Amino acid sequence: MLWGCLAVSAAAEESQRIEIAAKASPEAVFAVRRTKGGSAIMGAFDRQEDRLVFHPTLPLPTGQHYRFEWREPDGEPQHVEFYVPQANQKRSRVFLRPSGVSLPANALRFYLHFSEPMEQGVFLERLRLFDAGDREIEGPFRETELWSPDGKRLTVWFHPGRQKQGVNLNEDEGPVLLPNGTYRLVINGSWRSTAGIALGEDVRIAFATTEPDHEPPDISSIEMTIPESGSRRPLVARFPEALDTAMLATALQVRRGKSILPGSGSVNASGTEWSFVPDHPWSTTTCHLGIAPNLEDLAGNSFLGPFEVDLQATRHPAVENIDLPFLPKTKRP
Repeated sequence: MLWGCLAVSAAAEESQRIEIAAKASPEAVFAVRRTKGGSAIMGAFDRQEDRLVFHPTLPLPTGQHYRFEWREPDGEPQHVEFYVPQANQKRSRVFLRPSGVSLPANALRFYLHFSEPMEQGVFLERLRLFDAGDREIEGPFRETELWSPDGKRLTVWFHPGRQKQGVNLNEDEGPVLLPNGTYRLVINGSWRSTAGIALGEDVRIAFATTEPDHEPPDISSIEMTIPESGSRRPLVARFPEALDTAMLATALQVRRGKSILPGSGSVNASGTEWSFVPDHPWSTTTCHLGIAPNLEDLAGNSFLGPFEVDLQATRHPAVENIDLPFLPKTKRP
């Protein structure tokens, strides 16, 4: 009877041992393969009392899954899958974005940034939310799972039916977040990277809430730090409230005339500041900072208008485009 893989030990540049718990007759046939039906990997099997040890002729490539197959002459084929980890694998670290700011009680989403690509399809089992009384909040998140292409950023949506006013779930079960509260997000330490390495310990991230936010961001409150011409100092735009950090990373661009200025933009952890460093020194000509009007704050309000529209209330005028001209400062002698 085949029980399973007991151990995988590997010396990165020498040999490997694959131990399989098994009791088999002398006539049993064994093979190690990359995939079902694939070519058998060359190596030697060492039969011991309660296990088999496979010594591959050449070290198995690390960071890969394999199949150990076994068959008795008159029996059905059996197999067990195992994984050979990379010698230099690291545990993933995780960060909440935005961080360092309170979330409005009607916040739509937040982001989890990991240092390594993560296992997908399990986030609802790995995240728990607790209030200040250490009571777990049931069903706080939407089931939609959205990862960045590199598998390192997860968008976590609060359940929209509980966060939006006038919706049945909001009325029946109450909102996920309450104003002026404190909460604790717990990320289960068993969550693994795609390389199979678990976080190791539960990660606890605390955050606070403010009153709900139903107002669009204020264009007139955007502050800019203007760099000197001839330098490559950053242009910095500061916002009066935290904006969606993922959207903010791509929603701004610097233009000179009709051309987009090449350079690199970055967003701070709180989503309140965007900075841009040009590839080449600033010239003495006027430039323009363009901001996509659909850029949202943490509650989904954008420069186009509020997320939740009250048809009976005074409507905010929608903004078609945001273009802020600036002239690099003359460099002092």
